[in-house]
Amino acid sequence: MTDTRHKSLSLEKHTSTYNRILFLILQYLGYIGSVCAVRTWSGPLDRPSVI
Repeated sequence: MTDTRHKSLSLEKHTSTYNRILFLILQYLGYIGSVCAVRTWSGPLDRPSVI
């Protein structure tokens, strides 16, 4: 009985860690995406002023 309970508890811990890592990856990807979007949008606006 205690063995199954321990297994479910460890599985829960693994799931929370996995979710945290996934969340961090999603945040990182979102940050990269926003930076790329800003560069893409500001790129065409910056070029005429440079020329």
